[in-house]
Amino acid sequence: MEIRLSDFESNLNLEQGKRSKAEEKPFSKAVENETFPFLICGAGPVGLFLAACLGMQGKRVLLIEKRQRPSKISRAIGILPPSLSLFDHLGLLPEVLSKGEKLDSILLHGTKYPLGTFTFQGLKHSFPFAISLPQWKTEAILEAKLASLPSVTLIRDCELLSFQEQLSVNSQDELLVKCNIGTLRTRWIIGCDGERSIVRQLASIAFASKSTGDHFVMADTVSIENLNHGVDFDLQRRAALFFTQRGALESFPLPDGKRRWIAQLNSQPKHSNSEGDPRELLSQSIAERSGYVIDPNHLENPSFFRPHRGIANKFCHQHILLCGDAAHVMSPIGGQGMNLGFMDAFELAQVFSKQTSDVECGSDIDLKILEHWAKTRKNAAIIAMRRAKWNTWIGTRNTWASSFIRNILLWVYLRFLKAWKAKERFSMLDLPVAHTYVKSDSIPNTRIFKKKIYE
Repeated sequence: MEIRLSDFESNLNLEQGKRSKAEEKPFSKAVENETFPFLICGAGPVGLFLAACLGMQGKRVLLIEKRQRPSKISRAIGILPPSLSLFDHLGLLPEVLSKGEKLDSILLHGTKYPLGTFTFQGLKHSFPFAISLPQWKTEAILEAKLASLPSVTLIRDCELLSFQEQLSVNSQDELLVKCNIGTLRTRWIIGCDGERSIVRQLASIAFASKSTGDHFVMADTVSIENLNHGVDFDLQRRAALFFTQRGALESFPLPDGKRRWIAQLNSQPKHSNSEGDPRELLSQSIAERSGYVIDPNHLENPSFFRPHRGIANKFCHQHILLCGDAAHVMSPIGGQGMNLGFMDAFELAQVFSKQTSDVECGSDIDLKILEHWAKTRKNAAIIAMRRAKWNTWIGTRNTWASSFIRNILLWVYLRFLKAWKAKERFSMLDLPVAHTYVKSDSIPNTRIFKKKIYE
């Protein structure tokens, strides 16, 4: 049975309300009707990362992306300790460290007084800190890595339209894939194409999603001026969270002297008039909640956003696999989404590395092993989603009573971080994902050693 995009197109709400078809142009002869062991849809951070992991194993990968060029829209910035270990595995850690901003502590401030400092100090990890790096820069680092891997091909302006199961000449299962620019064959399709995943839609994998009900505005800026009213510290290059009765405010340093600001809105933004101007709203929120004044004209890439959370019914369906936001979406508060996607990708690449004798194709892998990977990753996603939901809920309390109680609890919490393993939880080091997959001749299916891979 052939599955076509048109079967689902009426239900999608993609860019500008409709899915636009890219300009048709043919694949090169090297790609047209070629069989690629792995087809990855979506050249965001997770898709690029997975392609790099598989490419380093010598596996042939085709990575397709519907956008003509990389986006520089303001998105995820936080790279947590487990992901730093994974970038080290790819040999990219020095570049990430040199281009990013190191975060080893976060200041927490109430309506009038500081609540304390969350610090990574004492975390039992090779990299006890986080890195602040705009997503587009992370993607640029990964794309440059792909350029050095001859087995990986990246094609932009290419949209997946349909796929159909068939047997190859050597009786192996294959998928005949039709894109807007040609046809090819593959053994595995991996969806890394975001919350509105076309791969997931075509595979008829259910996805339960809903809004958290909160509204935020964010932008980046270069300079800040301290007004010294209610602020008893200088941010300098430190991260800070402000929990006030007017709403929450987050501030994170970025490379090149910039800073990311994210403010909770107490009502849905009015896009149709000046009251809904994101720069004005954010500038006002920053002044009211932190004491710092910023000229609205100095705010770059402003945008409203409304967090969603959702999870796919399954991450593995025959020869279709899901990673990153295609599999799970959560509130960005806490910075877990992109990092969870990196873990999805790394562990999936480990499955193909350790469980197959076919170096290039992974054609002999036991689907039960992939189902175990999917179950483990889904469990990790559920835990991370619950934490993101809790982080969002506690950060957005803004009545007098709830704000007062929240700040008292945070004050206590910060003084018992070690006992409550808060550092490990915030760093995502305690999720059920730190295993490596190996094959044993004595055990035909799978055997799992509890060996840390994110240390």
